[in-house]
Amino acid sequence: MPLAPIHPFFPSPLPGEGVWSTDGLPSPTDGLPPLVAKTFLRPDRTRPYGIVTLLQFDMRFLTLHMVAGTTQPGGPRGVAGPGVIAASDLKSNLLVAAFNGGFKYLDGKYGMGVHGTIYAPPQPGAATIAVTNEGQILIGAWGKDPRLTSGNADLASWRQNGALLIDHSTVNSLTDDGTSWGGSILNRAYTWRSGLGLTASGSLIYAAGNALSALTLGETLKAAGAIMAMQTDIHPSSVRAFVYTRTASGSLHITKLDPGMQGSGMEYLDGTGRDFFYLTRLVPAPAGIHQAAWVPISPGV
Repeated sequence: MPLAPIHPFFPSPLPGEGVWSTDGLPSPTDGLPPLVAKTFLRPDRTRPYGIVTLLQFDMRFLTLHMVAGTTQPGGPRGVAGPGVIAASDLKSNLLVAAFNGGFKYLDGKYGMGVHGTIYAPPQPGAATIAVTNEGQILIGAWGKDPRLTSGNADLASWRQNGALLIDHSTVNSLTDDGTSWGGSILNRAYTWRSGLGLTASGSLIYAAGNALSALTLGETLKAAGAIMAMQTDIHPSSVRAFVYTRTASGSLHITKLDPGMQGSGMEYLDGTGRDFFYLTRLVPAPAGIHQAAWVPISPGV
């Protein structure tokens, strides 16, 4: 997982700005490299108060899960989701992080499917994040990427939201059109926004912050190394992310990614109406069993 410092947007960066850190994050298993790293950036020189916090995940050692909420996105179609993290993933120290999903069904009717259940049908050309049965992460446009189709039986789960924010390292030229990236409070393009990106090495990046446009979110993800990316949810009531660790006594400790985010992290354990993502550690193979080396595949190809 590349952890080289990111070149800040400001000539005088704040302490730690653009520098990846693993302090306070879930520790790796059995001496493996870091599972998660964190940093922050200010992408807009006219809005220095707009701070994006980023988490980078080494997907060689983690599994991404998608969970439909009890009301979104399938509720309007009569297909309710579980809305909670699976009980089996709460055991021991498996759970690493959880964060928000995409728009409500009525805000674009973007699709979602999880292990054969279609909560909302896929929209052609929509930005899609998917997980294969082998655990590989894909980000691309549905139907344009030949792997992202209803005929690909290897897709375990997928979620759509809007258009691609970054396509092969190019930020979408329509990011200046605020209405194309979700309605905003008081018709302002600058609001809380979140997104997911995939790097050339195969690591996953979650980015979220306040006072962002689609353009500044995209520029942040690109600066962090994302070559494919999509926006997920927006607005202060919907953008949230949490890191989960176990204390020495075994109790679950929850850390909010940004103090300005709403929620507590318990909503993903107790039940929520909105869809979300979460990550768990891969269970190590038994001694003597060879694990195949990770071979990254260029996203979007």
